[in-house]
Amino acid sequence: MPNGGAASSAVIALVLLVACGGQDPTALAAAAICDAIDAEASDKVAFAEFERAVARERREGMDEVELRAAVEERCGRAVAAISAAALAAEEPEPEPEPEPEPEPEPEPVFVDLATLDWRGQSWSSDCTPDGERRELKLTLEDGVGAVHRPADGSTPIYVVDLDGAVFGDVTSDGHDDAIFVTECVFASAEVFVEVWSHHEDGQPHLLPPVQHFSKFEAAVDHVEAADGKLRIHSREGAVGDDSPHLNGYPIEVVTDWSFDGTDWTPEEVSRLDTTPAPEPEPAPEPQPPPAPGPAPGPSACDRLGFPDSDESWCAEILEAIDRCVREMEADPDYVEADGGYVHVPTGEWEPPCDI
Repeated sequence: MPNGGAASSAVIALVLLVACGGQDPTALAAAAICDAIDAEASDKVAFAEFERAVARERREGMDEVELRAAVEERCGRAVAAISAAALAAEEPEPEPEPEPEPEPEPEPVFVDLATLDWRGQSWSSDCTPDGERRELKLTLEDGVGAVHRPADGSTPIYVVDLDGAVFGDVTSDGHDDAIFVTECVFASAEVFVEVWSHHEDGQPHLLPPVQHFSKFEAAVDHVEAADGKLRIHSREGAVGDDSPHLNGYPIEVVTDWSFDGTDWTPEEVSRLDTTPAPEPEPAPEPQPPPAPGPAPGPSACDRLGFPDSDESWCAEILEAIDRCVREMEADPDYVEADGGYVHVPTGEWEPPCDI
């Protein structure tokens, strides 16, 4: 017992002895019972109970025997009360009732994007007259498709290819997204690839544009969902070609785009230049062998009968003779006669063209 408890028990025993008449056996028994209480708080309870008992019995005018019996009874009841209190103190406090677990929040229902009327959605785009991003509504126009036009009828015009929509999980969240090719038409034309996904509550949500091209640079061929990524098949103009929209886009490019929850990251998969190789020039047609020329004849000087003369001088003389013969034959006033020529109008004879 702690020191404080021992002191209290001693006080209780002393009070009992005094009240019960010195060494009276009944008082001693009551004191022994009270002294056996082994708790300071219990001693105080027993002492208070004894004081109340003694005061009450005296008021009722009991004799000594009755008083001793009453003290023994009261002390016993006090001891019993104290023992019960001690046992109660030793018992562990009851465990608190567990708080009920909160009801789990219902799982969000993700909208099936393939069933939406996309004309009713708000398309956020900067395809606006001042270039500021705004919410745009679409209308259907014959021959054009789903479009948004500025209220004043000006450009740019926002066009969405609804018929070409592709559905598949390209954000790796386990739910199918919707991929569209859109176009902003003004002086030139910008082509975009855009993706609708879901908010945390399962409602449709338009993500930032994935990729965009100017038609003066490239064109989108088609898109697809591949292993949680967005695969874009595009075509680019030839190097140095400023007008691929007129000349064609011969370079085929495949790019995978991954979404990190905020933005898109590209990874080029392949690039193929399909420009046809120039056709070789046709081989020249074979030429027939040259016809054999006339056998070499006598030299000019041999023909003149001057084999030892200068060949150039002989050639000039032969040229002069040939020229004279051509002139005489071409002139209708001359006819051949007697080895020479006769001038018909005058009847005069002239010698032949010779040296």
